[in-house]
Amino acid sequence: MKSSLNKIAERIVADRYEDEANQFLGELLPILLSKYEELFGEEGEVGELKVRVTDEGLPDGKVGAFKLPEGDGDGILIVSPGAFSGEKAPYWFVMAHELIHAVLKNPEDPHDERFDAMAEAMQIPEQYRN
Repeated sequence: MKSSLNKIAERIVADRYEDEANQFLGELLPILLSKYEELFGEEGEVGELKVRVTDEGLPDGKVGAFKLPEGDGDGILIVSPGAFSGEKAPYWFVMAHELIHAVLKNPEDPHDERFDAMAEAMQIPEQYRN
């Protein structure tokens, strides 16, 4: 169990990274949607998104995840703090990867050929595609 001091410190760091992540999201999303339209001939849609910088809710060994919205809720893009500090995969690749999931909305086969085409178009290196 984490001490109160550790929890406070983690929240302060996460808040700083979430500001950076949301700014990046605003710049990245139009590029991703443009690539989607070029590849698939239709407009992509992601709805409202929230970025959370935390390790909570991430599968073991993962640095990012996308949770589809439930009902009228927002989609949630989760990024590990380690992606911002340089300990893990760079956050820009993690966020681009998870945004591809947000636009494709394919939980049954999330890394299919459409994902690969988008990852290639977004220039995500192979090691950050699973």
